[in-house]
Amino acid sequence: MSILVNPSSKTAALTDVALLVARVALGVILMAHGWQKFDEWTIQGTGQNFAEMGIPAPTVTAGAVTFIELVGGALLILGVLTPLVALLGAVVMLGALFLVHLEAGIFVDAGGYE
Repeated sequence: MSILVNPSSKTAALTDVALLVARVALGVILMAHGWQKFDEWTIQGTGQNFAEMGIPAPTVTAGAVTFIELVGGALLILGVLTPLVALLGAVVMLGALFLVHLEAGIFVDAGGYE
């Protein structure tokens, strides 16, 4: 007697695993960037850096971006408020692309968006 496995349940399980891995990986990357802004550069230093890059309201933006990356990354890892955190993270990344990196082209060694 053989046990039949529903192919759609196998696909759903693989999808769940892939989403978990992506969520955790992205969460770790976001947390690392947020922690760098918070601990190494400080919010004030990040704000000054943002001002030099021409980011609007640099002090407020530095605090918001740091919070979204640090806390949002942790929430992604835990799977809490994932759609909201993903949206906020996308807004942060689009801001970085259009306000800082787009003019530099694709290659990261030249400050690009790679």
